[in-house]
Amino acid sequence: KGVLYQQMNNTEKAIKTFKLILSNDENHIPTLFSLGNLYRYIDNNIALSYFEAILKKEPDNTEVLSLIASCYDNLGKINEAISYQNKAVQIDPDNFNHKKFAQRLIEMKSQN
Repeated sequence: KGVLYQQMNNTEKAIKTFKLILSNDENHIPTLFSLGNLYRYIDNNIALSYFEAILKKEPDNTEVLSLIASCYDNLGKINEAISYQNKAVQIDPDNFNHKKFAQRLIEMKSQN
């Protein structure tokens, strides 16, 4: 149901529905992931809390590592972003998108 609200761009109802699911199972990874993704467009600090909860259960989840890097990038914390993105590349060195994002972050850092 939360996904349907999300697809209909009803963010408020989607968040409410996902939080209700978490009240019954605080470690439900698909729900944590959905909330993290929704909050990336609202508040990156809140998004980070959901992604970090997933990472505790799945430390080698490269998609989550990359999303955390993206949140830190949005918050202007480039060193943290690079650190997480490099972890994603180390775990999955054949993933072109992870490498490309890591390179972009490093280039951004060198320009500052």
